[in-house]
Amino acid sequence: MAEEGDMLDLGRLLRLKGTVESAVSGVEIDWMAAPGLTESYNRILDEVRGLVEGTSLAEELERFPEIENYRERGPSPRAVAEGGSAAKRAASLLGQLAGWLDGLIQEQTLDQRLKYEAEERVKLERRKRPGFS
Repeated sequence: MAEEGDMLDLGRLLRLKGTVESAVSGVEIDWMAAPGLTESYNRILDEVRGLVEGTSLAEELERFPEIENYRERGPSPRAVAEGGSAAKRAASLLGQLAGWLDGLIQEQTLDQRLKYEAEERVKLERRKRPGFS
């Protein structure tokens, strides 16, 4: 869970989540997609790490592993099998990263809403006139 000082740019979080989701949207998860998916995962993970650097979330994000960028090796049976496996792993990790970002967005939104509502309650309390209600 994010700590008090860990408020992040919600717009950037939403853009990153959209980027993650579009990286796998409409892509056939097979050996030919492996180079793009592995590169996308690593690039997006680096962006998210940069966003949360110096916050309590950085340690939590370390659970997401770096993966090797898959390089296409031609349509041999071995390359098809290795590429398919790499593509499925990258797609799975991209899905998990999208879920993590979605949870973070919800948490940040709720934190901001609660803070705003508390500020509004304080304002209303200060406006009340002394005396009997």
